Amino acid sequence: MISATTGTWVNYMTTLAFQVLFAARYGATPEAAAFVITFGLAVAGGGVLVGTVQSIAVPRLIAPGGELMKGTLRFVVYLTLAALALAAVLALTATPLAGWLAPALALQKAQFAALLRATAAFMLLRFAAGTLGAIGLARGHRFIPAVSPTIFSLVAAVPMLLHRGLSVEVVYWLLVAGSAVELLLLAATVIRPLRLSSEVAPSATSAAIVMLGAFMLVALIPPLERTLTALHTPADAARYDYAIRSLRSGQQLLVGGLFLATLGDWSSLVSAGQRARLQHSLAVITGLATLVLLLAASVALVAIHDIVRLVYQHGNFTPTDTNAVATIVLLGLPGFVAESLVLVQSSALAAVKRNDLLAFNGVVRFIGSVILLAALAPRLGANGAAIAYSVTAVVGLALIEFQLHVLDLWPAHGGALLGRYVPLAGGTVGTAMLLYLLAGSAPALFRAALVSVVFLALLYPARPLQTLRTLRV
Repeated sequence: MISATTGTWVNYMTTLAFQVLFAARYGATPEAAAFVITFGLAVAGGGVLVGTVQSIAVPRLIAPGGELMKGTLRFVVYLTLAALALAAVLALTATPLAGWLAPALALQKAQFAALLRATAAFMLLRFAAGTLGAIGLARGHRFIPAVSPTIFSLVAAVPMLLHRGLSVEVVYWLLVAGSAVELLLLAATVIRPLRLSSEVAPSATSAAIVMLGAFMLVALIPPLERTLTALHTPADAARYDYAIRSLRSGQQLLVGGLFLATLGDWSSLVSAGQRARLQHSLAVITGLATLVLLLAASVALVAIHDIVRLVYQHGNFTPTDTNAVATIVLLGLPGFVAESLVLVQSSALAAVKRNDLLAFNGVVRFIGSVILLAALAPRLGANGAAIAYSVTAVVGLALIEFQLHVLDLWPAHGGALLGRYVPLAGGTVGTAMLLYLLAGSAPALFRAALVSVVFLALLYPARPLQTLRTLRV
């Protein structure tokens, strides 16, 4: 867990640095809007296939003797061919797609087409890197799969820092080049030695089809968010992207390492028949993640405007952009906490191979997002998209909590364990809300410090470190 968390921290600090630099260079201009829409498409398309590999292959890849299961590897090869076909279709249809979308979004057709072609290459490489990373997770690697995405951010950020006149197309192709370097690193570190098992792996075809369909729907949400907010104003698409990617960066910094570690560890516990240890680990990790997330959300509530101004307000990123992004982040905070917990707890469903429930949750999220986005984004722009994000994430958390209880994945002592944290969570969040409502004129640093002091004062009676040590028993 420490290795995965360390790698994730390095990765997302680098990602955040790239995002801040990009915001300073391009602000909320039409060029920035074109980039974030196409980049969101690449992340979505790659995420569909990588998510399928992670949820299907990781729990089924390793035989009891440590060898790789041939059937699961064959499934990965088929998915790779699907990724190649998807990238080829996008590259070949870039010009007609740009002719259809660019005028509606008040963007330049030629630039949008060029970015779509870069998107095809970037999406394919992100899938390949994600697949090798998933194989590494299944084989016990934690640090390299977590830290490797740092490479493509650095390859793009350094030239952008040294040369102020780079176009967004050049920046995108630098991301492509960085992804190729990352792929070589992963291939050299997580694959060897390659030992195949003679055992026949259970068929994963039906589960893969179900997960692939669900991930395809979920992957449509990010480009839909950016597109609908751009219909309000193109600047809204860029501002929403800065805000939501900031929340996602914070999410990965706080729980990304937990997700990578628990996906591999809980799959191993299930394979070894140690269901009781899985139950206990799920309750402990959920409780600790909740505390960390609530503290982060409370600090953001009282200090987000100053944080956004400090991090982003440089170059072409104006005070108006700061106000807009801070508001979007505030509206997205409930979704930040809820989605982060869903991310961690989904590892438990994947570990017990309940891909049907993961797929069902994805479909529910997609339907809810489409309905709310269609109703709110064209009218309220980025603020409406943030509200839709929070509402669907909270509903998703309630749904997965219900499923975990039905599957009896919570231990009998789970309620008592989490109940110990109620005063700590309530005191921290309550203090933040009072400061937000009654002390808005006080310095942000003072408000953030006061929230942190309350958290630390209530931390010792909750004994979280003592609880964490029980995972080693």
